[in-house]
Amino acid sequence: MKTLLLGATSPIGQSFLKRATKRGLSVIAIRDELEASSDKDKQLIAQHGVKQLSLDLSKHQDIQEFCFREWPDVLINCYERTSDEESMPKINTHLPEFLSQLTHHLGTRLIHLSSSAIFDGQQKQGYRPTDRANPQCYYGQTKLLAEKAILSNSNSNPVILRITHTLSPPEALGQYSFSQKVLHSAKTGRKLSLSKHNYCQPTSCDNVADVLIELSERNDLHGIYHWAGTETISEYALADALLQRAQMQSSEYLEEAPRSEITERNFSMELQPLRNKLKTPALTLKQVFKELDFIEPLSTG
Repeated sequence: MKTLLLGATSPIGQSFLKRATKRGLSVIAIRDELEASSDKDKQLIAQHGVKQLSLDLSKHQDIQEFCFREWPDVLINCYERTSDEESMPKINTHLPEFLSQLTHHLGTRLIHLSSSAIFDGQQKQGYRPTDRANPQCYYGQTKLLAEKAILSNSNSNPVILRITHTLSPPEALGQYSFSQKVLHSAKTGRKLSLSKHNYCQPTSCDNVADVLIELSERNDLHGIYHWAGTETISEYALADALLQRAQMQSSEYLEEAPRSEITERNFSMELQPLRNKLKTPALTLKQVFKELDFIEPLSTG
């Protein structure tokens, strides 16, 4: 099975390469040539023994010509922009829309990563895939527009996988996961401001990668699904646990963000029906930290 991966240097992209090559999958890793790719980024892709290519992802014609030459069975899009509002529409919305049209014509399976940021966090119970979206940030708006564009090409049976905060080992290269952002902020002497009242449902990048691999092998699954860990924790408490693991004094690097008008925001997600359909298990917080070789126990108080 030939798999085309966009966003290979993202935390989840790195995990996917590591897991996919162990499974013997044929993967082509695509990098955006307009972005400054360091030698380390190139090396991290090369160490997995996969074919890598630089393309100008703003030129849809180049992507189309490449895909018609390679004719991949699966296209996985982990490529996104979480900052720089100017480029968010191009990367987070317009590119996925084009990919959905392209994969429809190729008969290629499209798996696209979306985000819990499409919700407003005001629902007390976990969000279901069918619940109404109401993004409160520009990033979430661009991700929701991408979902709508992809689903407009419903004949291609795409998969949209919404995820939340992901954790990866500190030594991972490329873009930062939530855990890396926390540790990088502390190491550079910047105090991080996080809320004790914004709740997330973290899992590991490796766990998400395993789900992506399984989805790529399951032609019977399509539509919108949610994936995360099994437990919720505030962003503040999660960062505090990460800093403790790194033997850093949380009080020096972490502060509580001011409360908003809404006392709590809960971005947890209901994992059914996908959880019952996959062999890959959803992880508890303890399992996530154990997988990343973090010190236990993790307090969720």
